[in-house]
Amino acid sequence: MVKGRRMKIKVVLADGRKMLREGQGVLLEKHHDMKIVGEADDPAATATLVRAVGADVVVLNTGSLAPRARDSVRAIAAGRSGIRIIVCSLAASAEFVREVFAAGASGCLTKECASEELATAIRTVMSGKTYLSPRLADAVVGYMLPGDRTRAQRHLSLREQDILQRIADGQSTKQIAITLGVSAKTVETHRRRIMEKLGRHSVAELTKYAVSRGLTSLEA
Repeated sequence: MVKGRRMKIKVVLADGRKMLREGQGVLLEKHHDMKIVGEADDPAATATLVRAVGADVVVLNTGSLAPRARDSVRAIAAGRSGIRIIVCSLAASAEFVREVFAAGASGCLTKECASEELATAIRTVMSGKTYLSPRLADAVVGYMLPGDRTRAQRHLSLREQDILQRIADGQSTKQIAITLGVSAKTVETHRRRIMEKLGRHSVAELTKYAVSRGLTSLEA
C-alpha cells in the first residue's frame, strides 16, 4: 500500500438473496473508501467469513422479526471481536431497534434507504459511533419519551416476546411448552400476563399486535 493512502473499509454483505448482495456491492464500491471483501447468505457463514477476511463492517439484511434479527446479530458478533454490524430491515419497530442494538449492532436502517445513507452509516460506525436511520429515529424517541408511560408499562420481557411470536405464528400451548422446555401451565401463565400487559383478549388481537411490533409477520 502506498504510504499515506488511507486503508479502505472492508465490508461483508449478509443476505440470503444473491442479487440483492450484488446490487449493494456495486453501489458501495462506487465509494473509494470502501471495499466488498465477501458475501454470505446466513449468519453462521457470515461469522466464519468475517474472521477469514478480517472484515470491519457487516451489512446484515434481515426481515422484520426482532428475535431472529437479534440472534443473527449475536452469531455474527461472535465471529470477530470489534466487528461493526449494520442491520437493514424492511420494517423496523422501536422494539426491533432496541433488540438489535442490545445484541451488538452498531447501526440500524431500513431497506428503503439510499446507497448514500448506507455509506454514511458505514463511515459512522467505523468512527466508533452508532447510526440510526432518521426514518426510525422518531419511532424510537417516541417510544422512549417519559410521558409515554403506558407503553413502557406494556413492555414485554424477552421470554414474553418469544412466546408472543410463537402464539402469533400459530403454535399451540403444548408445542410452545415442548420447544421451550417448560410446562403448559407456565406457557398459559405467560400468555395471560401478555394479554394483561397489552390489553388484548384473543389470539387474533395478539397476532395483530405482534405484526405491528415486528415480532412476527403475516407471511410467517
